[in-house]
Amino acid sequence: MSQYYIEEFKIISQVFLPILLIGGLATFLIVFNDGYPWYTFIGAAIGLSIIIVSWTEKKYAIFITSLLMCAIIYSALSSLYN
Repeated sequence: MSQYYIEEFKIISQVFLPILLIGGLATFLIVFNDGYPWYTFIGAAIGLSIIIVSWTEKKYAIFITSLLMCAIIYSALSSLYN
């Protein structure tokens, strides 16, 4: 595998992993709570982003941005449909 494909795979995985992470967290929170827990959901995404930034500095900026954007988009969509 050439270096180009390895870098592309890293970028793609940094974009799609937050989608799975946020989807799983949201499903867990919806199943185990009566209403939609806004503060818990957004707080978990922001807290995880702060932890990753403090440990890795700006190495995983794509992952952090994707994580926050997925949390915001999922919150907006779930407010429309719930």
